[in-house]
Amino acid sequence: MLINEGRQRGTAIQNKLFVLGSDVGHQMKTYIWISIALTVLLVILALLLAGRAYLAPKKISDLARHSAHLAAGYQLSLNVERSLASVENYMRHADQRHLDDFRRYSSETIRDKLDLYYAVDLPTKNKVADLIAANRHYLFFVERELAHAEPAAGSKAAAALQSEHEYLATELRDKTALVITALEHEVEQAAAAIAILESRDRLLLFSLALLSLALLVTGLLGVALPLFVQYSHVKYLTDNWRNAVIITDRRGVVKKINAAAEKLLEVAADAVLNKSLNEALGHFPHLQNVFEPLFHVILHQQRLIDHQTSYTYAGRKTCLTVDYYPLFTLNMLTGAAMIFSAGERPENKRFFFESIETERKRLSIEIHDWMGRYMATMIRALDHLLRQSNDLAPGGADAIRKDLEQLRTHCQHAAVDMRNIMNEIHPYLVDKMGLIPALESYVSYFEKAYGIETRIYYESHTLKLETWEEIAIYRIVQEALTNVIKYSAASKVEIHFAVRGGTLKIEVKDNGPPGEKPVEGKGLWGMKERAKLLGGNLAYGYAAGGFVVTLTIPINWEETSSAQN
Repeated sequence: MLINEGRQRGTAIQNKLFVLGSDVGHQMKTYIWISIALTVLLVILALLLAGRAYLAPKKISDLARHSAHLAAGYQLSLNVERSLASVENYMRHADQRHLDDFRRYSSETIRDKLDLYYAVDLPTKNKVADLIAANRHYLFFVERELAHAEPAAGSKAAAALQSEHEYLATELRDKTALVITALEHEVEQAAAAIAILESRDRLLLFSLALLSLALLVTGLLGVALPLFVQYSHVKYLTDNWRNAVIITDRRGVVKKINAAAEKLLEVAADAVLNKSLNEALGHFPHLQNVFEPLFHVILHQQRLIDHQTSYTYAGRKTCLTVDYYPLFTLNMLTGAAMIFSAGERPENKRFFFESIETERKRLSIEIHDWMGRYMATMIRALDHLLRQSNDLAPGGADAIRKDLEQLRTHCQHAAVDMRNIMNEIHPYLVDKMGLIPALESYVSYFEKAYGIETRIYYESHTLKLETWEEIAIYRIVQEALTNVIKYSAASKVEIHFAVRGGTLKIEVKDNGPPGEKPVEGKGLWGMKERAKLLGGNLAYGYAAGGFVVTLTIPINWEETSSAQN
């Protein structure tokens, strides 16, 4: 039985880290609550400051808008004065050019008043409306009465026109002054709002700075310092632990590799530190089987314990037992770690496996020599009796012959069953013909025996594997087909062999309907153990179209490629 040293040592590391984490946790508890309270206050102040930051541009925009309105009001006031001055010059000199100037300035005044009316807020809008009405009265007076009247100088009519003009001009100036005053008031209010906002912002910034400083001090004393101590302890354990350790961040960038890992994987720390796993594989492609499960652990945030794998480098195959762990800080994934050690030597695995198969083979030969000898004698004796039955009476001969034929049929079935039992004990066809031909023979028997259509697909009829490896693969496929009979209502099974890179991938897929999640019993356990003996991995589960068992093992790519070619 294999001794999983990697798993035991990985558990020991976890226990030490747990003790360190517990001690630090008690020290940090009080500081954490203080930090939480300070953080809440900090967040509240930050939200208030963010609200002020949102309001500030709006207030500035309001000030700019009101300032623009005030500038338009000043321009309007100037045009009103120009209009009034043009009318006064016309009344004094009776020159048509002054009347034309009045009309030009009046046109600009009307346009400016309408633009201002639609731009300002409601209180000021009412004052602009009054100004427009006063301007309309003044314009009507000039165009209807003053422009067409030619009273004699000093006459009562001229005095009446002069008096009415002064009244309307005064009203127009007063209305204009009211509009200007309202616009100036709006500008003053907008400027005062900005000043108040700035004073509040200064107070919030000062409070925010004080709280930030308090939180920083608390964090340094209560969190950062204990974490630094814990990191120092973990670093010491990692550097001096006999097991190989590699630690990555959550993006798969290598942050730590100890001396044991450098020696076991035959890599230099400088070649992988601060590099992603993909970059590391670019320099060390033979470690693909070792690093690949780490991607799965980071992606799914689930640990993988007692994983058996291997790599081949410089013509030497090294088997490993690896534990993969996702690393969390405050329930957030922050990285992953792999703790591994060299597994049993391949020679020991082969010896263990071949000792089992040798015993099976011996039993198979004994059954064949013992049972086969007597079964053959019985069949020959029955053949003799059948020939003698031809000399008996017609009626008696037929009855005896029928019984003897049935007995012979039973013996033939017994012989076939005995051969199948021997093949179950030891697949002798693997010894004689190889893995693929042996599976083809078994698939043919499987189809006839159980009525399930079974097809096997492969790229090469020959795989350069050792006999014990071929027998292990044969047993895994055999057990997968047995599970189809026991647990699946499938009518079709496909077996696919594919060689990619330095990996042999075998899939056994049926078309049975999905059922409950499979429980790992003796069959699946035995398949996984054989996969580990091969330095590979076994996965199973429901996929699109049925249940799939996938076996992945490393092989010698160069030999397989030459065989395919």
